[in-house]
Amino acid sequence: MYYAYIVIDKDAKDIYKAILNEHITSRMDRTRCDMKLKNDRLILKIYGRDKTSFISTISSYLRWIKVYYDILESIKKE
Repeated sequence: MYYAYIVIDKDAKDIYKAILNEHITSRMDRTRCDMKLKNDRLILKIYGRDKTSFISTISSYLRWIKVYYDILESIKKE
């Protein structure tokens, strides 16, 4: 079993709201991600049965977080 913890301090509540729908609707048969807000931190606990699906799940969450920051940056430039 593989596992990882990702903790985000900056913009945690906003990121949580932004990726919540993706988190809920994602179909993951070989991995699991527990996502919660605690003390103004976003905590992701990712568990995987195999390395490939585990890395894929981590990549998905990091990509969604990056998209949040890309959109935020784009809005600031306007």
